[in-house]
Amino acid sequence: MSDLSTPRWFEVDPHLAWSFWRFRIEMYMRKSEPHEGYRILADWGESLPYGFFSVTSNIDGHWGRIIDESLIWEVHGAVTHSQLVDDDGRIWETDIGKAPSLSSCDIMPRSQ
Repeated sequence: MSDLSTPRWFEVDPHLAWSFWRFRIEMYMRKSEPHEGYRILADWGESLPYGFFSVTSNIDGHWGRIIDESLIWEVHGAVTHSQLVDDDGRIWETDIGKAPSLSSCDIMPRSQ
């Protein structure tokens, strides 16, 4: 599955790439919730004298549902935000209700 996560699939097979990412976005943003471990760690971290922050390689965006986004560093980004590869670098929140049309498959998004 990690091979399908690379931008090259938007060139090789845009329909497959968009379908794969649409599925992941649906699963992470609509059909799953952070497990109790997130809350346990957040409660523990909030009790520490200097607080805490999260460095994560997960792309599910679950930490953002538990703690303030200023306390999160997502190493690989998350499906909750998008960015074009060949653009000015602007980042926007992923709109789960708007699937990209196949006529726009020449754009190459990447997870933030």
